[in-house]
Amino acid sequence: MSIFEIIRNTDIPLLGICAGHQILAFTYGYSFVRSMGWQDLTALEVQQEIQPIHILVDDPIFKGMKNPFIAPEIHGWAVAVVPKDFELLAKSTYIQSIKHKDKFTYGSQFHPEVEVSYNEGKKFLINFLKIALKKEG
Repeated sequence: MSIFEIIRNTDIPLLGICAGHQILAFTYGYSFVRSMGWQDLTALEVQQEIQPIHILVDDPIFKGMKNPFIAPEIHGWAVAVVPKDFELLAKSTYIQSIKHKDKFTYGSQFHPEVEVSYNEGKKFLINFLKIALKKEG
């Protein structure tokens, strides 16, 4: 069984972060495209040109978060099209967060797990874990 079949067939909560977000889109029929260029965390901190992420849908995963919010991004690829089985939850200059319409599956282009002072996306990860524990409990 391929990773794509596992993702499509699982009933456990899933959160794809960065490449995981891109794999979710690929799994459900869409490819990803190269962004404007690779930027690592150090470059982002030095340039302070991080794009605000705008929440578009009132979803429990954003509970207690500012709108817009700032979160670190360390990537060279981005999802180009929201898969038909997903809805767009947040964006900046590109797709930042998606959610499967029928499953407990989320994607996040930004990095909620990175420990930097300006990461307002940490709450996203905490909210995901809280919701997942309630669903599984």
